[in-house]
Amino acid sequence: SREGQMTVVIGGRNKEEVFWKDLFPKKIRQIIVTTDDGSYGIKGFSVSVLPKLFAEEKVDEACVCGPGIMMRTAAEMAKEAGVFCEVSMERRMGCGIGTCLGCVCDRKDGKGHYKVCADGPVFNAEEVVL
Repeated sequence: SREGQMTVVIGGRNKEEVFWKDLFPKKIRQIIVTTDDGSYGIKGFSVSVLPKLFAEEKVDEACVCGPGIMMRTAAEMAKEAGVFCEVSMERRMGCGIGTCLGCVCDRKDGKGHYKVCADGPVFNAEEVVL
């Protein structure tokens, strides 16, 4: 069990956008909140706390969801720190069974694409183009 071992980093534009911080179970190790405008938590983007977190804590894995640029930056930072990273490729999905191709994301190996609805939605960050 990993109870009490997870650190959660959340970010938003302002205090109103991070209201869901209180929905996390009390069984996590710590929660770090960032806001772009500094109205709550640490002023800055959520990825701004990652280099220090990766350097000071034993991080086994990073699980990332959110805007593409944030996921790309977090995945790059995790790779530099030697931390395995998974990304949730949230997409609008038409059919949900892989036939409409409305949710595809490109593979890093250049061999086509993944169907987010059928192959994911969570992928190793090393396998998808962010």
